[in-house]
Amino acid sequence: MIAFIHHHRIYGGIAALAAMLFFSCTNELEKIRFDETEDIPVAITKDVILLYSDSARLVSRIQAPLRNDYLGNHPRSEFPEGITISFFDSNQKPQIQLRADFGIIWQHSGTLNFYGHVELKNKNGSVLKTEELTWDNKLKKIYTQRPIEILDEGRMLTGQGLVAHENFEEYIILIPTGTFSIKE
Repeated sequence: MIAFIHHHRIYGGIAALAAMLFFSCTNELEKIRFDETEDIPVAITKDVILLYSDSARLVSRIQAPLRNDYLGNHPRSEFPEGITISFFDSNQKPQIQLRADFGIIWQHSGTLNFYGHVELKNKNGSVLKTEELTWDNKLKKIYTQRPIEILDEGRMLTGQGLVAHENFEEYIILIPTGTFSIKE
């Protein structure tokens, strides 16, 4: 009977120690798991084609080989293997086509960031090339601080930085560079 009590105390002590460890680490484990969701995708989708519509009218089409969705404090969808987006006008005709090596769509703001060989083409044939571009849906503007090239009406425009209306028909080059013809 003494042996039984002795073993009971040992097993009881081990159980109490395990319970203390479990309850003392629970909050830390939850915190670690939550923090990890910032950098671990909760969903991975391959060969993505997304169609966005408003009142049964096609607004945009996104195509990408890979989409990673993230939660946490900064929910977003990332397109690490490239992204192509077409935006359509009210007549369902492509107004803007954009391609980039990497893209991010921020869920809360609806802002889109593009990186790598970014190329944007409007319905008039004007083409913008840069390494980084932000599309702000709320302001209906696109902008960059990076070097830009624009092929517009047969002429090449270059500069540092750009602000434009989202249809890319009107734009301002922040710091124009290159050779310019001036009429006297």
